[in-house]
Amino acid sequence: NHYSTKYFSEYPPYSTTIPYSNKKGWMEDQKNYESKYNLYGDLIGPQGESPWLNVVPWGFYNVIMWVTKKYTINNIKPVIVITENGVDAPNESILPFPLVLNDTFRISYYSQYINELGHAIYDGADVRGYFAWSLLDNFEWADGYTCRFGLNYVNYNDPARTRYSKHSSIWYKDFITKHSNFKKMIFDNP
Repeated sequence: NHYSTKYFSEYPPYSTTIPYSNKKGWMEDQKNYESKYNLYGDLIGPQGESPWLNVVPWGFYNVIMWVTKKYTINNIKPVIVITENGVDAPNESILPFPLVLNDTFRISYYSQYINELGHAIYDGADVRGYFAWSLLDNFEWADGYTCRFGLNYVNYNDPARTRYSKHSSIWYKDFITKHSNFKKMIFDNP
């Protein structure tokens, strides 16, 4: 799974400069500090609706290539399958229908991430599968129904949970149709 990238650094165990909320849990156990800002205060990438999610396509490329280099043994590359990759668009949870269907932020995210995936394949990664997250707006484990990751809009107020295609679902369908040969996509990605 890959959604976003962050900067990480080691921190001293008794630092007074690191916010308390970042000093508890698995981050403290690993002695890591996570930030979406670089040393100059610049945001790593555009912010999704979720506060933990920034658009950082170069990070996707870097992690695929890191896995490829780290786990290549005797010239046998690891097979990589991206089982989840997606974004929730800013303010999408409060946009009225049908404005919510025009999710250009998500289209841009997928276009950039799939482009970086193509570069990783071209540069030698053995990626055999890619799955967009998610087909439908759904219940997110950390956010419930407050954030929408779906390529298709679900009306949560309708007992039938009526679904509508967002523009991203049409874009994704067209992209997949045009690039049915996964390896071919690296040469003619729009």
